[in-house]
Amino acid sequence: MRFRLGVLTGFGVGYYLGAKAGRQRYEQLNRALHRVKRSDTFETMSVRARAAVEESVGTARDLVESRMGNGRADDQSATRFT
Repeated sequence: MRFRLGVLTGFGVGYYLGAKAGRQRYEQLNRALHRVKRSDTFETMSVRARAAVEESVGTARDLVESRMGNGRADDQSATRFT
C-alpha cells in the first residue's frame, strides 16, 4: 500500500511540475491544490499524519534506548544487537 501511495504521489508531483509548461493548466491545478490545502479534511489528515510520525519516532527512540541501555555505560542490563 505504501509503495502504491508513493507512486501516486510521485506521479501527481511530476504532473503538477510538468504542467507548468501550460500556464493555464498550471493555474487551474494551483487553485485546486490551494482549495484542498484549506479543507478541513486535509487539516485533519495532516494532524493525524503528524501524530503518527511523532508516535513512530518515539517508539523507535524507546527501542533504541532500551537496546543501548538508555545511553548509560554503567548499565549492566544493556543488551547487544544480534
